[in-house]
Amino acid sequence: MEHTEIRAYETSNYFEDVMEAYEYFQFVKNTNNPDDIIIALNNVIKYIGVAKISIETGLNRNSLYKTLSGKTKPKFHTIMNIISATEKFILELNESKKDSLKKKKSLV
Repeated sequence: MEHTEIRAYETSNYFEDVMEAYEYFQFVKNTNNPDDIIIALNNVIKYIGVAKISIETGLNRNSLYKTLSGKTKPKFHTIMNIISATEKFILELNESKKDSLKKKKSLV
């Protein structure tokens, strides 16, 4: 009998692009369920990269992991800081992609 390896489902592996991750987060954020929001934020940050958001928030990677682990009750201010930094990062990244596409089109 063959053994099949079963890996844990990781939402962050299934986003097509950063805007899909952003839309997912916005949808979950609108549920107003704090636990779901933290889980969704964790998924989006894993997709983007913990190191990038760590720089944006000023939190070290360990603190960010711990805050989003679901095992702690982070302060409201901390979560809002992480949300704000993540959304800002995504929107800036999206704008830079749009600008890059415009430049490519103007060269053609």
